[in-house]
Amino acid sequence: MRLRIVLVRDDQERARLLDMGRRVRRSELIAAAGLVVAIALCVPSLGPQILVPPLCAVAAFLAALTRLPYARRPEVLLAGAFVFTQAMNAVAVLVASGPSLYLLPLFMFPVLLVSAVFPARAAAAGVLFTALLMIATAMIANPSMLSAAPFALIYPAAAMIAAAVPAAAVRELDVKTRASVVVDQLTGVLNRSALESRVAELEHQSSVADRHVTLLLGDVDHFKVINDVHGHGVGDAVLHAVAQQLGETIGTAYPVYRHGGEEFVLLLPDHGAESGVTLADQLRRAVSQLRVGEVKPTISFGVASSVAGEHFDYRATFSAADQALYQAKRAGRNRVQVADAVQRHGSATAAGTGARVLALERRHQRSTRTAERTSAQIALKRRQVRLADQHAQTGTWLARDDVERGHILELNRRLHASNRPGYLIGFAAIVAGAFVYGWICVVPPALAAVIYNVVEGRLDRMRRPEYVLGGMWLLTQTFNATGIAFVHFSSPRPPLFCACFLSIMFVGSSAVFPRRGVLVGVGFGLVLTIFATTAIDPWLALHNPGFVALPVALVGAAGLIGSAAGRSALDHRDAAVVDRLTGMLNRLALLARVSELAHHATATGQEVSVIVADLDHFKMVNDTHGHTVGDRVLQETAHRLCGCLRAFDAAYRVGGEEFVILLPGVSGEAALRLAERVRAAVGEDPVAGLKVTLSLGVSGTEPGEPFEYQRIFRRADAALYQAKQTGRNRVCRVEPQAERALAA
Repeated sequence: MRLRIVLVRDDQERARLLDMGRRVRRSELIAAAGLVVAIALCVPSLGPQILVPPLCAVAAFLAALTRLPYARRPEVLLAGAFVFTQAMNAVAVLVASGPSLYLLPLFMFPVLLVSAVFPARAAAAGVLFTALLMIATAMIANPSMLSAAPFALIYPAAAMIAAAVPAAAVRELDVKTRASVVVDQLTGVLNRSALESRVAELEHQSSVADRHVTLLLGDVDHFKVINDVHGHGVGDAVLHAVAQQLGETIGTAYPVYRHGGEEFVLLLPDHGAESGVTLADQLRRAVSQLRVGEVKPTISFGVASSVAGEHFDYRATFSAADQALYQAKRAGRNRVQVADAVQRHGSATAAGTGARVLALERRHQRSTRTAERTSAQIALKRRQVRLADQHAQTGTWLARDDVERGHILELNRRLHASNRPGYLIGFAAIVAGAFVYGWICVVPPALAAVIYNVVEGRLDRMRRPEYVLGGMWLLTQTFNATGIAFVHFSSPRPPLFCACFLSIMFVGSSAVFPRRGVLVGVGFGLVLTIFATTAIDPWLALHNPGFVALPVALVGAAGLIGSAAGRSALDHRDAAVVDRLTGMLNRLALLARVSELAHHATATGQEVSVIVADLDHFKMVNDTHGHTVGDRVLQETAHRLCGCLRAFDAAYRVGGEEFVILLPGVSGEAALRLAERVRAAVGEDPVAGLKVTLSLGVSGTEPGEPFEYQRIFRRADAALYQAKQTGRNRVCRVEPQAERALAA
C-alpha cells in the first residue's frame, strides 16, 4: 500500500501518468533503439555479452506496454519495468570485459523517463535508487579503474542527477498546465472542461452499476445588477467569494464546478433529492452570510436527481435542475427548489401526451447537440484561419504567432528558474574534476552561463526573442562542448566519460521550442558531441567508437524525451487559453497577452485601445429560454464579434457574457469605429429567434502614455456602464483625461 501511495496518490495522478506515458512512448522507443545501437558498437571493446541485458530490458519493457491497458495498477507495472531496466544496466556493466565503467551513463536514460512521467516523490526515489545502484555496480565491476579514475563514476552520477532536475521541472510544468485546463482562473474552482470529464465518468458508472446522481445548479441572484451598478471588478470579486464559500462549506468530498458566468454545478453520486436539497440549503445559507464591499450576494439552487438503476442522463438532469432553479428565481430568489415538484406539475397538465412530449424533447436535444457541434466547428475553423493570417503578420519560423512566442518565453522563464539546481550540480562536478583535469575546461561553460543569464533578462524587450533564445541555446552548446574538448590539452589522462554532461541541457531546451527548432538544436548538439568526444581522446574514440556513440545517443534521448514532455505542456496550455464554448481566447490568455503587451508598448510608445463588451439582458435570455439557448447566443455573438476584427487583433471571453478586445497600435477614434461595427454585426440578425444586442465601452492610451491594463480597463468598464445606463445597444468612450473624475 505504501508503494502505491509513493507512485500515485489518486486517479488524477494515474491518468496523467498514463497520458504522459503515451505521449513519450514513441520518443522512448526511438531513444532505446539508439542506445542499443550504441551498446552494439561497444561489443569489440567490452564483449558481446553486454548486448544480452539491454535486449532483455527492451523485451520486458515492450511486454509491460502490452499489458498496460489491462493493468489495474499500471503505475506498479511501469515502476517494475524501471527497476528491471536499471538492474539489467547493472548486469551489463558487471559482465563487460575491459573498461566497463564507460557503460555507467546507461543509467541516465531510465531516470529521464521516470522524472518526466512519475510524480516528484516517485522520481526522487528512482534517482536515489539509481545513484546507489551505480555506486555499488562500479565498486563491484571494476574497482581498479574506479580507484585510478574516480570521476568515471562521479561524472555520470552527477550528470544523471543533474539531468533528472530539468526533466522533473518539465513534468511539474506539465502538471500545472494541465491543472489550468480544468481550473477556472477567476474563481479557483473547476471549470466546464472538468465537469464534462466528470459527467462522462458518472454516465459510464451509472450504466454498469446501480447508482443515481443528484445535481445541484446554483445561480448568483441579481448578478447582472451587481455588474451594471458596481462594475465588473466588483462582480469578479463576488464570483470569487461565492465560489470559495461554496468550496469551504462542502469540503473536499464534492468539487464545485463553474458552469458559466455566475452559475455553479455540484454532482452528488449516490445521493437522493432529499439530501441534495439539504446540502443546497446549507450552501445557500453560507453564501447569504457573505459581504463583498457594499454587496451582500445570495444564491438560488435547483436540484434534480436521476433514478437509481437507470442510466444517468446529464442533459436531462441538468435541464430539470435548470427549470427548478428558475422556478426558485420566480418565487423570490435566495431559495432552493427541487425538480420533482416541477416534473409532477408538468406530468399532471400533460398526462395524455407524455410520449409525444418525450419524443419532442429528444428531437430537441439532438438538434441542440448538432447546433453546438456546428457552432464549435465554425469557431474552430475561424480561429484556424485567423491564426494562419496572424502567422503571416507576426509569425516566424520558430514561432507561428504571438501566442506561441509567448508560450516559448514563459516556458523558458519557468524552466530556467527550476533547472538551476541541476545545472549547479553538473557545474560543481566539473569544478571538482578541474583539480585533476585542469581549470581551462571550466572557463567556457562559466562564460556561457553568464552570457545566457544576461541575454535572458532582456528577451521581453526584443521583437523576435525566439531567434535570440535559439541562438543562445546553440552558443551554450558550443561553449560546453569546447570546455570538454579542452580537457585534451590540459590533462595527460583525458576522461572521455565527461562527455555525458553534454546531455543535461537538452531536456529543458527541447521542451521549450517547437519540434522544428528541436530538430535543429539536437542535430547541432549531436555534431558537437561527436566533435568533443573525438577531441578529448582521438585514439580511444577511433578504436572504441561505442564510447563516442553512448554520449551521442544520450543527447538524442534527452532531446526526444524533453520535446515530447514539453509538447504536452504546450498542448495543454493551448487548451487552457481557449474558451471551449465559443472558441475565443479566455481570461488566462488575456493575462498573458497583457503582460507581453505592457513591455512592448512601453518600449515602442505605441497606442493601445481596449474595448469591453457585454450582452444586453442576457440574464433574461437564460431565465426565459434556458442555458442551452443562452449558449447558442454566446457562440453566435463570439462568431460575429471575431468577424469584425483584423487577423492580428485578439478578443477574449472573460466572463459569462463579457468580452474584451485588445487593439495594439489602434487609436481611440479607430477603436470607437470598430466597436460600432461590432455592435451592428451582433444586432443585425436574430440568434435562435431572439433579438440580441451588445453594449460596449472604449478607452485607450494616448501616444507616449504607458500601457497599464488595469487602468485602461477601468476606463473602458466605466464607459460600458455609461452605455448600459443610457439605454444599452450603444458604444460609449471615456477619454484618458476623465480618469481623475472617474476615480473621484
